[in-house]
Amino acid sequence: MGAYPGPVRLLRRVGASAVLLALGACAQPPAPPAAQLWTLFDVEAIYAGGATDDHALAADAGLPGGIPIGHVLDGTTLFQRPALIEATGGSYLTTEVWVNYDQVWMQPMYVPVTGWVDGVPQKLLDANGAWHPVFSVGPGSGFYSPFWQAVYFTVPPGTTTATYTSATQILDSGLPLVPREGWTISIVPADVTPPAALAGGSPKPGTGWLDGAMVSTLKFGERLFTWDPATNVVDETPLFLMVTRDADGNLVQPYLPTVGGLGPVGAHVAAAPRVGTEPIYASYWRLYTVEIPTTARVVADAALQQELDAAGLHDLGFPVDPNVAYDTPSIVGRVLANPTTCTRMDPSDAAFDCTYLDSQAAIEANVDPGAIAATAVTATCPFVTWNETALLPPIVNE
Repeated sequence: MGAYPGPVRLLRRVGASAVLLALGACAQPPAPPAAQLWTLFDVEAIYAGGATDDHALAADAGLPGGIPIGHVLDGTTLFQRPALIEATGGSYLTTEVWVNYDQVWMQPMYVPVTGWVDGVPQKLLDANGAWHPVFSVGPGSGFYSPFWQAVYFTVPPGTTTATYTSATQILDSGLPLVPREGWTISIVPADVTPPAALAGGSPKPGTGWLDGAMVSTLKFGERLFTWDPATNVVDETPLFLMVTRDADGNLVQPYLPTVGGLGPVGAHVAAAPRVGTEPIYASYWRLYTVEIPTTARVVADAALQQELDAAGLHDLGFPVDPNVAYDTPSIVGRVLANPTTCTRMDPSDAAFDCTYLDSQAAIEANVDPGAIAATAVTATCPFVTWNETALLPPIVNE
């Protein structure tokens, strides 16, 4: 079986206290929680300020321990986070984190085209065959998001990919605008790269324009989110993180695979859409905590059990047989709901009789609803591998 993908860290909740300011005899209500967005530019700045990789984003937003910046960037390389979705192993990258944002909006991204063929826009390409979108808002704005609606405009002959470089310039041109599909494209620092193991898969590095300046991008593809056409608000999908209680009764977050959902909590979506055999998962997620039932255990090899012991969670682990070669390499780290009756642990086994909390459906069927809690944290987390295979960016009009 494959080794557990990385060290286990115990992420602790930092307590939050409300402060009431008394003015004379009148007590003012507490201020609403501050909304904050972290991009990869912000994470690099935090590192540059001397922080270590365990510095937490969104530490007081309902997620014990928040999100360590080391789970976003490892140096200048995006961190590949192990996950489960549709009962299958996968992984994703994290490029933006929001806290206390009730809504995130899709923004317009302007794309010059030379014309249309059978309804397909013919993007204006440079000498290397690359296209360069023009973004309407950048990472320095609280309204920035990597979720864009492609707005096509047909350019006259002789136009180059450096002719139109700002949204204002395009709007002032008076050229007809044709809004179409959505794209997930993060604007990133020029030195940020995906893990080397993902070369040839998702995301695709590129460049675009923002307010007259060239910016670096990572293109995760089309159809990785949906939105409300009346408001342009991006739809949330749940991403479940497992938490448990320590010896003092506090919620803590062991470093276990997260579980991606397919639709709103309780929606019972049967399966993700596919392009051929490749699943298309969401890229915008609301983080939920799932308190591991007291009767459940975590499948642990020796390394994971050692980390659980070090965290004081001695009884949480359920040992795998080190002499068995499991066909399903992502079995370690899964939460086992029926440890007292489970005898055949490998999902590929015809006699498999274990119940794992490895999908939204399994969590909702086997966990008390009161143990599933929405946090104030949302994030861009496009899946980049699934079933031990690198995913390609889903592209329609490329």
